[in-house]
Amino acid sequence: MISISGAKLITAAYVFGSAALIFAICPFLFVVIKGILKAKDPNTSAFNILGVAVSAFFVHLFSCIGFMLLIKTLDLFNKAVSSNYIQEKLFKIFWAESKADVLSIASTNESLEVNAAYTTLFAIRIFADVLFLLLPLVVILVGLGYGVFQAQKDVYRQSYLGVLVFTAISGIVTFTLYLAFAFIASFALFLPNGNLVERINEAWRLILI
Repeated sequence: MISISGAKLITAAYVFGSAALIFAICPFLFVVIKGILKAKDPNTSAFNILGVAVSAFFVHLFSCIGFMLLIKTLDLFNKAVSSNYIQEKLFKIFWAESKADVLSIASTNESLEVNAAYTTLFAIRIFADVLFLLLPLVVILVGLGYGVFQAQKDVYRQSYLGVLVFTAISGIVTFTLYLAFAFIASFALFLPNGNLVERINEAWRLILI
């Protein structure tokens, strides 16, 4: 009985964790990709990245706040059973650093059902961790590439200074957008400790040191 209950708890954890990742990433990614594709239009201004950044920011903000309010509302309805059950129990399981931590928080022992549920949770966590780890590199490459591409369409396309200026502007905007994305996403992801920026920085620190 304990094992089945534990398996259901872990399953619920990765379901809510996956939902958090979808709300925190997909709307933002959709706007950014749409903006990048639109950049190929010869009539698109080189400063279009500012509009893309603003649109992505607000879509991301509304998506993350909406999901956060949804979770808090669900917890409010379940308050009679347990206070902040989803926020403090399920998301804590989802973001646990090891299998032992997951089993401990779920108050269960290993079994076929529990191991199957944990395997799925672990796979989702690996995907999320790799995605967030690569995020800064993607931001740098996209920012620089977008800046160079757009600068070549501008009237200053024959000027190296023009390319440099647009590339710098694009880099600054995309890096700012990355910070905004990470901080706002932290609310929807319900990270138990710190925020997404700190989590990514710590992951890179462990890799580089």
